[in-house]
Amino acid sequence: MRILLRLLFVSLIASLAGCGAPSTTVFFAEGNCAECQPLIEKALKELKGVHEAAWAFETSLVTVSYDSTRISLDDMEAHLASKGFATGYFEPDTAARRTLPACCQETINRALKSAPSLPSGH
Repeated sequence: MRILLRLLFVSLIASLAGCGAPSTTVFFAEGNCAECQPLIEKALKELKGVHEAAWAFETSLVTVSYDSTRISLDDMEAHLASKGFATGYFEPDTAARRTLPACCQETINRALKSAPSLPSGH
């Protein structure tokens, strides 16, 4: 019985050790209207390793809480681009962009509020 308990304890410790501390990053994700918000957030939340995502219409910045041992900033940006949204480092997939609501297909045509300095993660 003691051996079984030790194995369970070791197994629990090993599984907890694989969990990375949550990281947070902020990056540009092009959106032009309020309809873009749930689309951007849903696309990010479907990725393994992403805990939370919140896109701000006023600045077109997305704040993401994620496990950096499971997913990278480049992976997140590339995924958004595959869904039709431009990011700071990736152009949108043109076929996917055509499936977005009409407003979301346009390039940003509004003045953005000044954004804080973004961390470099690329």
